[in-house]
Amino acid sequence: MGRDAGFIALNSGIGGGAELILIPETLTEISDVKERIHSLMTAQTRSSIVVVAEGASGVSGAAHLKDELRSDSSFDEIDLRVCILGHTQRGGPPTARDRVLASRLGAAAIDALIDGHDSVMVGQVNGELKLTSLGNIGNRKKTIDYELLKLTQVLS
Repeated sequence: MGRDAGFIALNSGIGGGAELILIPETLTEISDVKERIHSLMTAQTRSSIVVVAEGASGVSGAAHLKDELRSDSSFDEIDLRVCILGHTQRGGPPTARDRVLASRLGAAAIDALIDGHDSVMVGQVNGELKLTSLGNIGNRKKTIDYELLKLTQVLS
């Protein structure tokens, strides 16, 4: 997830207390990642969380980053683990809120079909169910909040 935009990784990283968040909107050099992790180890941090969006510039995903770190002998003593967000999301049970939202969206989609709408999607906007033309969303890209990006640097 995050091949073209890093808003999910950015928000997940802040919410999860990540020390480093790599997203497509910023260019990240592997050498900078290595340096950051080494500085955290020097500060005697017991563990670090690095969130990597699928399309992070300079890194071809979390598995690639792990391989790059593993090839550096200075990381031999570090336990590196990769957790793919998409796998985690699919593996968890839905909450009550998830079930209610899914039921509302499903019912609204059926109503839209009955009313003759096609090429639309149903979504929730400010608590209200809305139809949006698929033509209006195909090329839209959700942008990141650069203030959040600055916040990650302050928090880590």
